[in-house]
Amino acid sequence: MQERVTGLVPGEDGSLWIGTSAGLTHYEHGRFVAIANQAGLKRFPVDDLVPDHEGGLWVANHSRLFKANNHAFTPCLLPVDGHAGGLKAIAEATDRTLWVAGNQGVFALRGGKVSRHYGDAEGLPAANISFVDADARGNVYAGDGHRLFRLEGERFRIVQAPGLGNFVSLLTDHAGALWMASGGLHGISRNVEGTVDSFRMEQGLASNDARILFEDRSGDMWIGTIAGLQRLHNGRFTTYTVADGLPQGQNQYDAVFEDKGYSIWVGSLEDGVGRVHDGRFERFSVREGLKRGQVRGFADSDEGIVVAISDYGLFRLNGKHFVPIAGIPHGYITSPISDTTGALWFGLNGNGVFRLAHGSLRHFTTAEGLPGTRVSSLLLDEQGAVLVATNEGVAQFRGDRFVTIADIPVISIGRDDQRGGLWFGTGDGLVFWKSGHMRRITQAQGLPGNLVLAATTDDADNLWITTANAIAQVDRKQLDAVLTGAENTLWPKRFTQADGLGSRDVLPIGQVDIVRAHDGRIWLATANGLSVAETKTAPAPVAQVFVESIAIDEVLQQTADRIVVPPGRHRLTIIFTSPDLHSPEQLRFRYRLNGWDKDWLDAASVREITYTGLPPGDYQLRVVAANEDGVWSDREASVGVHIRPFFYQTKLFMILACLTLLASVIEITRRRTRYVAEQQRLRFQERAAERERIGYQIHDTIIQDLVGTALQLELIGMQIPENSEKTAYLLADLTARMREMVGKSRNMVSSLHSMATPQYHLLEVLREAAAEFRLGELPVLRLETRGKQPIIKPLVRDEVYRICREALANAFRHSNATRIDVCAAYTDEGIEISISDDGSGMDEETLRIGRSGHFGLSGMQAHAQRIGATVLIDSELNLGTTVRLNVPTPSRRWWHLVRNIVVTGMR
Repeated sequence: MQERVTGLVPGEDGSLWIGTSAGLTHYEHGRFVAIANQAGLKRFPVDDLVPDHEGGLWVANHSRLFKANNHAFTPCLLPVDGHAGGLKAIAEATDRTLWVAGNQGVFALRGGKVSRHYGDAEGLPAANISFVDADARGNVYAGDGHRLFRLEGERFRIVQAPGLGNFVSLLTDHAGALWMASGGLHGISRNVEGTVDSFRMEQGLASNDARILFEDRSGDMWIGTIAGLQRLHNGRFTTYTVADGLPQGQNQYDAVFEDKGYSIWVGSLEDGVGRVHDGRFERFSVREGLKRGQVRGFADSDEGIVVAISDYGLFRLNGKHFVPIAGIPHGYITSPISDTTGALWFGLNGNGVFRLAHGSLRHFTTAEGLPGTRVSSLLLDEQGAVLVATNEGVAQFRGDRFVTIADIPVISIGRDDQRGGLWFGTGDGLVFWKSGHMRRITQAQGLPGNLVLAATTDDADNLWITTANAIAQVDRKQLDAVLTGAENTLWPKRFTQADGLGSRDVLPIGQVDIVRAHDGRIWLATANGLSVAETKTAPAPVAQVFVESIAIDEVLQQTADRIVVPPGRHRLTIIFTSPDLHSPEQLRFRYRLNGWDKDWLDAASVREITYTGLPPGDYQLRVVAANEDGVWSDREASVGVHIRPFFYQTKLFMILACLTLLASVIEITRRRTRYVAEQQRLRFQERAAERERIGYQIHDTIIQDLVGTALQLELIGMQIPENSEKTAYLLADLTARMREMVGKSRNMVSSLHSMATPQYHLLEVLREAAAEFRLGELPVLRLETRGKQPIIKPLVRDEVYRICREALANAFRHSNATRIDVCAAYTDEGIEISISDDGSGMDEETLRIGRSGHFGLSGMQAHAQRIGATVLIDSELNLGTTVRLNVPTPSRRWWHLVRNIVVTGMR
């Protein structure tokens, strides 16, 4: 912008309206937008610009007046000749009357209509009025640059000595103070109820040629000079220095105290002490009897104020002079106090505590109960008992001795009567003590530093602390939340020179550098002056926040309510800010990306957010700010983020991929099932053919031979003489056996021709098989069944039978066992059969390769492999043998196979 600025008005949403010599401009989200061609609003100079009480805007534009609401401009008709006159200034009063100054005088508008005109007859030089303003008390001012007029009744009257003689800008602030800018060599002036203060370069003004005055919503005054723009901050502190009457003190003030008469005392380095009472300052130094040393503290005795000065002892004020107190041992005096009996207590660094009462001095050390002799602080508790802080702990005086109440090194002690406890300043944070229980708060939880020098509370129960590099205030609610464990983090309000502090330095350690006065104000002795804080202040304005810029992979994007991010992994950076100028360093922010973050994230004072590699989708970024009082605003900045997907990340592609995968699984399963069925059919046919072939061979060869042999034997038997009874008997027996063998062979052939196993239980088959192998009463056979036998495919059933038959045969023929146990368990997982005996067992070599010339063990494994089963044989010499057969169900067998095929294909 190159045009001359004629007016500034901050918007409620954090934007800024700017009146210039070329028209009206709106600044929002980092962009300047010229406002023109709306309801006749042209690109002519803006003469003045003021906000109204409804959040709108009044604009004086080339002799025309406009009212703006929600960026819509409405013209207001005035009885002003646009060619002969013009609008020069406008102001809105608290009663919503709009005052307009022009070459024809001053007009009062109510409801958009002129209600009154003020000109020469009402005491104004109508043709020369260039300024108009209204304060919060209802006063209306007008001026021509040389004279200031105030409306009194129905007339304007001259204000005597308002401030500057000549002025080019006029403003009344929120407190009713009248500000005037000279535009020449006299700087600016402030008139508060008739008291005029001037601000020139001597007071820090950049230039005496000041032309523009502007008050922001935080109450700070902005001053435009030819040397630049300055802000006059409305700080909480007032600082008094040598210029106000304090001792020189080499610019170091080390102790502060309030006496019974409500005077504030401050100690300096080698230049005595100062007293402030009712705004008047008084010095006491060497001429008044004090020594040149460091002031270590004050006490209020019945005989007058007492001052402790480093190595020189204690001095009591007697009239206008200080006199030394006799009998005080030599050493570094620390923190004198007076108890409820009038006795004077003080510490002597490295030598314990002393009590001076009625001229008698008593010395207390570790022998009298002190935890240590290096004393750093003394204080009276709520009951009036003396507390002493040492390098080894804190002790309370009870009766005639000290009793330790805390065994930690403590720098200072502060009372908290509201909470009924004590605050200990330590080198490792702040400790709250109550009834023997301690709670520590450190820098990790938000303290400005771990070295806490002093702590006290104000009337609102907020906590004030001084650390090695900061002076801060902790809100009561935050403090209680941390003490109770509801929260774990503090957000102290830190104060700097911008708030009116003389300095943030309050060293050295060992004296009182912060005190709460009777009126509730907090006094601090700092390195560069005596500062006092007003604790009863108006709440800070609600903080606002808006998005300033958005970048994708470090490339700035046009700021909008919604941004679209191309497909892929990107680095999304959003920078936000707040237009709050009151205390920007105290602002806190939190944010949340809806659709990604599960909860609000604390950004503290950081004003930049970065997300990397967000998946495709729609998100909503929300940012909200909290002011210096910790109050979160209900107005949040919001930006929509849409991340476009690659084609393979779309829902349609995902659905098609899932359908394709499902179809693939179905097809693989179908083909595998067909393959397995075909393999079973082929094996079944092959076995049937083999059985038929064996059956024919047995029938055509062995059976025929046996039948022929039997017939021949019968024939021989008929031809043998009848007296050969024995021979006939033997032949008859042999013939019977031969016919029995023929019957069995025919049964075998019949069995080979049939593919169906007899319809009885597996254990019944095994029982019959065992009967064939039995040669005596032993071994005893025990059969057990668990579960219900399922329907088993013939091929599987045949192989199971053969394996079990072979195991039983081995147990009966070779084990010499006395007992054989057979257990068949049927589960959803498959069939588990165990056959165990208590016989002679097998050695490791036999178990591994079998007996020479025998193939039973290897045959069992071959049968198991055909049906996907497993056979495990456990045996030891003289400990018996156990054969375990595990046959999985077909569904589990094939499902594992299909799953492995699918997983392998996807990889």
